[in-house]
Amino acid sequence: MMQGHDIEIDGKNIFTLEDFCEQIWPLLSKTAASGTTNLDALNDILAWPTSPYTVIWRNSELSKRYLGHAEMVKKVSALCQSCHPSNAGHFLERLHRAESGQGPTMFDWLVEIIQRNEPYVTLKLQ
Repeated sequence: MMQGHDIEIDGKNIFTLEDFCEQIWPLLSKTAASGTTNLDALNDILAWPTSPYTVIWRNSELSKRYLGHAEMVKKVSALCQSCHPSNAGHFLERLHRAESGQGPTMFDWLVEIIQRNEPYVTLKLQ
């Protein structure tokens, strides 16, 4: 990734978590495995650059619509299957909330992960 520059993703092409990852991973790392939806790895790689940069998420309202509770249910269900037993309660609670249309959506979770990495990265939703 070119450091100190803007990187852009387009919500017109983001309907799932996989779509989001397919767009952002190549912009962040040439060594990232394609097809990964590992949000811990995303969090880590956002802070790698040595100079600040901006993620511009164009058409973010479209992404917000598609990356809702249903997408959160899909991801958290998978996490419940693979997480350490000590984390199961946390993920089950998050799963039940998402299934009932409550709590953060997948869009909210992605925004939180990106914003957690300030001052390395600034997020602009457009």
